[in-house]
Amino acid sequence: MPKTNIDPNGEFYWDWLKHEENIFTNRSNFFLVAEAMFLAAYAALSTTKNKAEFMVVFSLCMAGFFITLVWLFVNAKHIINTGKQIREKLEDADERVKKIRDVKGIWRLRSLKLIGYIIPSILLVLWTMWGAVLL
Repeated sequence: MPKTNIDPNGEFYWDWLKHEENIFTNRSNFFLVAEAMFLAAYAALSTTKNKAEFMVVFSLCMAGFFITLVWLFVNAKHIINTGKQIREKLEDADERVKKIRDVKGIWRLRSLKLIGYIIPSILLVLWTMWGAVLL
């Protein structure tokens, strides 16, 4: 059996990282489905001229804005706190992780950051613009 540089805790950190990535993916799927439902409802009701329906559309914009804000906050907390700590511990436990990180170089736009920051930020801007158009 080949000798590896993983200490006994290295496997634990790999499993922990995979678990956290799975939680992040499931949470992102939940928020993406919720956003899609809000966007579909907004699209269906946005052409209304009725005052009562206008309030529903505006409420949808506000709810979409706040849900997106929560999504952005939860993702930032996850990426900055949990993910960073696990990756640092994993780098200490297994030197191969540090080599992989060094090969990636400066440009490290990972899908985690794309789904975690960029997509919610774009949706936040869209909800803000749509809410402002209604006013």
